[in-house]
Amino acid sequence: MRFGELPVWTLTNFGAIRFFRRDEGGMEVRVVPPLALDPTASDTKADAAIDAHDASAFLEILSQLAQAQPPSPSNAAELAEYLAHAARLVRASVVEQLAQLDA
Repeated sequence: MRFGELPVWTLTNFGAIRFFRRDEGGMEVRVVPPLALDPTASDTKADAAIDAHDASAFLEILSQLAQAQPPSPSNAAELAEYLAHAARLVRASVVEQLAQLDA
């Protein structure tokens, strides 16, 4: 997965969000309780479920994502590594787009 090349990223289905760091596994939390997305639930029940839902874990993920800093190389070798990594990421995106255009 190309996202794995990024320092941090998230995936969501709007019911849950999963936060990843390049060198770590993902952490998943609920954005809203499942009852809030249930089309058969009444508005009153859905609102009550949302009101009772603890959103602190979701807010923590958003905070980590918003405060994420790009890698900061401390020497020429690290700079070359980061630039090569970025170039491979851009190349993969371009190759993917070209493949879609050919299809």
